[in-house]
Amino acid sequence: MTAQLLVVLPALDDILDGRLQALPGLARLLGFGRIERGGGDSALAASLGLKSIPAAGPRAALAAGDPAEPGTACLRVDPVHLQPDLTAVWLRQAAALDWSAASMAPLHAALDELFDRPGLDWSAPATGVPGRIRLQEPPQAGFVPLHAAVGRRLDETLPRGPDAAGWHALINESQMIFHQFRALDDPSSAGLGLWFWGAGTLPARPEASPIDRVIAAGDPAEAEGLARWFDVEAEPLTRPELHRDRDSAAAHGASAGDGLANTPAKTSANSSGATLIEATLGADAPERLVALDARVFEPAWRALRAGRLGSVRVIGADRTVRLGRWSPFAFWRRPFRPEAER
Repeated sequence: MTAQLLVVLPALDDILDGRLQALPGLARLLGFGRIERGGGDSALAASLGLKSIPAAGPRAALAAGDPAEPGTACLRVDPVHLQPDLTAVWLRQAAALDWSAASMAPLHAALDELFDRPGLDWSAPATGVPGRIRLQEPPQAGFVPLHAAVGRRLDETLPRGPDAAGWHALINESQMIFHQFRALDDPSSAGLGLWFWGAGTLPARPEASPIDRVIAAGDPAEAEGLARWFDVEAEPLTRPELHRDRDSAAAHGASAGDGLANTPAKTSANSSGATLIEATLGADAPERLVALDARVFEPAWRALRAGRLGSVRVIGADRTVRLGRWSPFAFWRRPFRPEAER
């Protein structure tokens, strides 16, 4: 089976539109690849030959080790920084809070009371772990993913649908609770609140996992949840190399960034040959993209040219870039330029 690489990168759409810079490795992939409409969970599922994959809510539940059977409905909850001005309230970024601090105990109690409602099974966030709400059935509302809401007005990204009013109320009440307790002793005008997103039910696992490896290069809960559903261990992207047998790679003189280029072109019969890199980025996206370019996209380009990878897909929120074995030799293609510059 031919090795393949899938990179989940919601920020791809910002790169394609010119809001974020495409560094050299990714720019080569974009220039030689085919850019297609469609992204997110549906594009990832289709790339793996699956009908569906868990949404962010069930993924967060899996990552936290919550009991979760197929059909369980979950919603993810993240603390966020909010910034009011004269015209609106803006969602600035996810808030990394020390939930284990003693000063947070009153906040925990107030949030537990807020979510003590019929039909809501609340699990509070922990340090590095998002909160979860287990539901009796999927809510009749549409939620904007956190990565898509960052930098936008709150009133533009609130839930929509028949059940939306109840979620609006919970968002407002959570802001008031954070403001009341000031648990972080933050003198700035910025506020805190909770963001709900990723509603969905947990699908049954596939009989045979289509993924060999899941590598965390962004949101740890996203990667861990996917890894547990695929029944593999999530690996951190802590070094430039992505070679499974690093000692063997070193013995053969492989450089640090050539791990993907040394991946065998064919995999064993009991292996899917697929590596999934989860790269949902936050406010530090420009810095993270530098590391991704050196550790993922540059090696992937070399691997394609050397025939060590059969395909690469970079899956954004709304678009996907697809490359096959012969894509690096399509010399008639022009260098990548963002849509705004065309």
